[in-house]
Amino acid sequence: MIWRILANLTRRRARFEASAPSPVIVMTKACIDQVSRQIAPSTERGHESIVYLLGLTDGNTALAVSSVAPVTIATPTSVDVEAPELGKVIRRATLSDLQVVGQLHTHPGKAYHSQGDLKGMRIRHPGYFSIVAPAYGVRLPSLDDTHSLIWQEDGFRDVTQPVRLLDEEST
Repeated sequence: MIWRILANLTRRRARFEASAPSPVIVMTKACIDQVSRQIAPSTERGHESIVYLLGLTDGNTALAVSSVAPVTIATPTSVDVEAPELGKVIRRATLSDLQVVGQLHTHPGKAYHSQGDLKGMRIRHPGYFSIVAPAYGVRLPSLDDTHSLIWQEDGFRDVTQPVRLLDEEST
């Protein structure tokens, strides 16, 4: 009888396994303002753009505090970063004791991650995220209508929560 009760308790526990918390992306207000300034020349030309975001991540929550705008090869429908420029981004993060935690790039129309976007992402580690801003980023610093993914052990996953902005002055 006791064994049956213990077996039933064990089975019930298995049904209530905790699920992993939803991924969270946080950007400081200073960081998103910096991003807006960095992409402005491309936005004015009607070209896609990309910036890399520096900060810290624990693999599920990422905090971006600064951004780096590499030299790119950009057109109205594409943007590419060559390896030496990507190396400069990584070096800047290392010298700042930060991680490259993500990227923000723009699209001409709607915000979504194309197959080319996914294939072209050369940085991938748990907690690395990607944000696509629509309309070449003209609405930044607003992150409404953006699309976000985060890299986890098994690949890129949608981030269902909106990117959170942290105003340093109110903390």
